[in-house]
Amino acid sequence: MSAIYGIIHKNGGPVSQETAHTMASAMRHRAIDGAGSWLEGNILLGQCLLTFNAADRSWRVPLVTDDLVVVADIRIDNASYIRKLTNSPEEATDIALLVAAFRKWGQHCVYYLSGEFAFAIWEREQRCLFLATDRVGFKSLYYYDTENMFIFCTEQKGLLAVKPSPHYFNEESLIAYHFRQGDPAATHTKYVYALLGGYGLTLEEHYRIRLVRYWNPSPGKYTFDDEEECAMEMQQLLTTVVKDRISTDRPIGITLSGGLDSSSIACLLAKELAAQNRPLYAFSSVLSETAQGNDERAYIERILRHCPNIIPTFVDAPACGPFDDISDAFDRDETFPNPFFYMDHAILQAAKEKGVGVLFTGYGGDHWVSWQGHPVIYNMMAAGRYQLAYKLIMEFAEREQRHPLQIVKRELATHTSIYRALKGGTRQMLHGTALRKDLIHKYKQQIDLRPVRDVFLR
Repeated sequence: MSAIYGIIHKNGGPVSQETAHTMASAMRHRAIDGAGSWLEGNILLGQCLLTFNAADRSWRVPLVTDDLVVVADIRIDNASYIRKLTNSPEEATDIALLVAAFRKWGQHCVYYLSGEFAFAIWEREQRCLFLATDRVGFKSLYYYDTENMFIFCTEQKGLLAVKPSPHYFNEESLIAYHFRQGDPAATHTKYVYALLGGYGLTLEEHYRIRLVRYWNPSPGKYTFDDEEECAMEMQQLLTTVVKDRISTDRPIGITLSGGLDSSSIACLLAKELAAQNRPLYAFSSVLSETAQGNDERAYIERILRHCPNIIPTFVDAPACGPFDDISDAFDRDETFPNPFFYMDHAILQAAKEKGVGVLFTGYGGDHWVSWQGHPVIYNMMAAGRYQLAYKLIMEFAEREQRHPLQIVKRELATHTSIYRALKGGTRQMLHGTALRKDLIHKYKQQIDLRPVRDVFLR
């Protein structure tokens, strides 16, 4: 991923070269293929370049024209569609297509773009700044806004490098992290916010912020007659997104755990790369040969036998542990470290040593493919879908050879507040974390322990 950044002094004061250098230095780890900045009076825009292909390494960043200054971390998947609608030449790069789309549709260009992006466009004559992220927020972008200053950056560390001190820790982010609720735009630093996926931000006249949500996931696009048809469509969609992400001249890798999610992606990837006579580098967390216990090596090796063009690297990180360099991990990952962060870092280091430029993962599959879906029947009942809920309960009972009441207990009753109260589940969920009791007590009334609601069940 490239990095983009910028500063606007709202009071008209000039941005110093020292400030520009400080921000660029904080992001230099992303300047693999070059870097550049544009500074004019009270405005700074910059980019650190990390590209997919050799042709893209000739980009001059930022892109500066008579009327626009553009910085963009972008990959457009529907490039042929945008090229046709904007009458752009075949050799137009993704950033050139972005400019063409912006000139044709203005800020509404985001409705036409499909891919992964975070970009900033400064309209020089109108003195208006427009930021946008892709629909799901794959490309990160953070901002800080006060009466006198607006700052944005791909990473929080670049923003904090020039943000006026002091920085205040946002303790509510601990609640959001542990209980998966709260303001999704908030970060662990007060007054620093994420520009969420599917949002555009405009700094308009007098430098006032206007946030617009241009995309929301909505149901109804797909309908299926049976499970097989659904599975075929899912496979087609996964194959499409895999193909969109392998058009690179850099080596391609995947973090392969042996589970359903990463294994599925690995098999699809390996097949597409084999057709191009290219290898797939796999990086797997395993126990050392002398360690006691079980890992997923047997499942990983089954995938390796099935896909001979996969080149495996087994990582055990014997010299590291969950408490080593934990402060550095917080700064590096810009989130609270999970218990296995040291293994994640070891895998990333192994991928770097192989020269991998695009690293796939099965992360997130638990939420939509291999997710067990325990709250589904509860959500159906809450939405008044009683017949469908009953049908699922009976299907579970028949398939598992269990009494329907056992299914009701597991899939429905356990998610109710009455059941949790009787079993002491609420207390266990509140205090089964590493958070201090006084912090839990402070935010207790804000914590919702009910199952995640399915907004599509209406």
